[in-house]
Amino acid sequence: MKIIIMGIGESGYELAKRLVEDGHDIVAIDNNIDVLKTVSNKLDCIYIQNEGNNFEAIKKANVSDASFFFALTSQDEVNLIACRFASSENPNLKTVAGVRDYSYSSLLESQKALLGINYVFNGKIEVAKHALNTIKNGIFGNPVHFNVEGFALREIKMQHNSSMCNRRVQDIRSSSSDIDFVIAAIYRGEEYIIPRGETVIEEGDMVYFFAHENTFNKIFSINITQKNIKRILIYGVTDTSVYIAQRLIEYLPKSIISKSRSIVMMDTDHNNCIRSVEKIPHVLTLEDSIIEHDRNSSYADYDIFIAATNNQELNLISSLHAKNIGIKSVLAIVQKNAYMKIASNLDIDTTISILNSSVDTFMAVINSKHMKSVHSIFSGEVEVVEFSIDESSKIKNKMIKDIKLPSLILILFIERNHQILIPNGSCKLLEGDIFACIGTRDSIRHLQGIINDKL
Repeated sequence: MKIIIMGIGESGYELAKRLVEDGHDIVAIDNNIDVLKTVSNKLDCIYIQNEGNNFEAIKKANVSDASFFFALTSQDEVNLIACRFASSENPNLKTVAGVRDYSYSSLLESQKALLGINYVFNGKIEVAKHALNTIKNGIFGNPVHFNVEGFALREIKMQHNSSMCNRRVQDIRSSSSDIDFVIAAIYRGEEYIIPRGETVIEEGDMVYFFAHENTFNKIFSINITQKNIKRILIYGVTDTSVYIAQRLIEYLPKSIISKSRSIVMMDTDHNNCIRSVEKIPHVLTLEDSIIEHDRNSSYADYDIFIAATNNQELNLISSLHAKNIGIKSVLAIVQKNAYMKIASNLDIDTTISILNSSVDTFMAVINSKHMKSVHSIFSGEVEVVEFSIDESSKIKNKMIKDIKLPSLILILFIERNHQILIPNGSCKLLEGDIFACIGTRDSIRHLQGIINDKL
């Protein structure tokens, strides 16, 4: 499949990298020749320099035989016009316009068809939605959420005093036979493991569990979901944090919102604080730093801390400090995947990557025929994917044991009629089912080929 990407920033490059690895033909367009040379040295793709905003580069890319066009430059208007121009050259082209201005995001949802735009994407809104979903379902273990409420995939680092340490997976399962959960994956050092019955869980392993929130409570004696959220502290006034605060006002009970200091915005920059007061006047905004407060502070008994500044390092440090002074649950937002690895070794409940969230959304758009959602873990090395079974699926009415699944893949669950089934080899996949699996990116693409009857 030929895919054109205009704007090779962090998300544009990561998208191009994944698509090249998947075997697609990529054309990269950017106005910075040095960026393009770097891309061409690392990725097997065609690159075209776009000088100015005349879109001649789009013509050179020959959109007539392309399937997708992504406009991901730093200028919203350029992205919108580029998508309109590209779609006029190829009416069958699917276009994605990246925007940063929130007003464009809402306006274009109703007008995008007229502009020749199939998808409007705002990375900050996607991250904010992810954060809100995490708050609703529990800030713990970098969760991957699914359509059925209450179920999630969560990572838990095995400590030396864990009852699961130095035990085989089959022994853990047999001693908990009355509880439904799946030990989905293990990350040990730099190694990704699909656990089998004989696999022994070791101290320091990052283990991924799929279960309902009540099951996590039983196994680990952890209250995943905070039922009575009363006070939330948001550190950093940014587009993302303002959006989160606005949505939290809608989500939290009116009896909580009406109370003073139920949601507090905090920033060290005076101008940011003024902007917060203008945007969300019902939320208390303080010109302050969480780093300056200790366990005796009034903030120590807050329920949730969200670090959403534009400084990744500060988000991690402030989250650690918030946890140390006593705030129950902390969530940090970062840009790059490298910070996800760092955060996994820190006492931070949940970390959300803007880059992963963006590119995962793009990949789901490209593979939308049978793929419902994509979630990257292990710094993008492993994916959790939901597939739908329709009348054209080549694995419809087949038992799982009869499907030649790649070795590095595991089916987590089947969603059927809004119910979750933990499958075994004898389970049959039916039309209308949605099933989720975890695996390396290569194994996921192999399974996708089986579903589409290309293997």
